[in-house]
Amino acid sequence: MKPVEFKIDFVFDDPVRKSTHFLATMLTKQESFEWKKNIRLGQSIVKEVVTVRSIDAEGNSRFDQFGFRLMNKSELVNFKKDMIVQLHQSD
Repeated sequence: MKPVEFKIDFVFDDPVRKSTHFLATMLTKQESFEWKKNIRLGQSIVKEVVTVRSIDAEGNSRFDQFGFRLMNKSELVNFKKDMIVQLHQSD
């Protein structure tokens, strides 16, 4: 998988699921791509990726927003709003 760039829109800690989440907009334009095991956001291992249901200002569905859940909660300090990060497959 080629690296895919995302801009972080929001970072938050979910005390119920005891995990760190990111909401991010995909900047790399691609028709489709496949999520596989061992993916990383920057240097952090991603536990889960979900499509975020959202609409734009005109009420049209957006397909460029995703939610990420990291494996290691302590890595939250490495991510900030508006930061550009790459999602990539680790070997």
